Amino acid sequence: AEPLDAEPLDADPIEPGPRQAGRQGTLHLKTDGQKAGQKLEAIMEETGRDPQELNLSTGIFGAEPWSENLRRDIETRLKIEAFDNYGLSEIIGPGVAFECGAHAGLHVNEDHFILEVIDPETLEEKPAGEPGELVFTTITKQGFPLVRYRTGDISARIIGDCSCGRTTARI
Repeated sequence: AEPLDAEPLDADPIEPGPRQAGRQGTLHLKTDGQKAGQKLEAIMEETGRDPQELNLSTGIFGAEPWSENLRRDIETRLKIEAFDNYGLSEIIGPGVAFECGAHAGLHVNEDHFILEVIDPETLEEKPAGEPGELVFTTITKQGFPLVRYRTGDISARIIGDCSCGRTTARI
């Protein structure tokens, strides 16, 4: 079959480097979890192709919150394992927190960010496990550091070791 054109998908093909001879390139699909399955499914239907022809294994989605039902739908339709990613353009964009293979929350990159969860009304810090507004302080950002930046996003801080072996806080 002809290679699938990345342009209608609003995707960037990432070709393997010279040290990766014989490996297939990666397709970077620029979309959020809400649109990923619909976008790929529409292109595949339009071109008469099966999603398995893409040989995808992993999807990394962010930009918008998505439910476990949507995750299962994306994974089923695209035959991939889907991961969540959290970021804010004011802080660094994607990469503030990322989901591991245990799918038990998103690990905050604590070497770059200090996480607080506060009550949005009283501004008091909430105990681990209780939902509140996420507040971040950047540790390594230069030029425009942020101190106690209120995101407006509601989540809970999960403390304790993850089954993947990481020990960082999760949201």
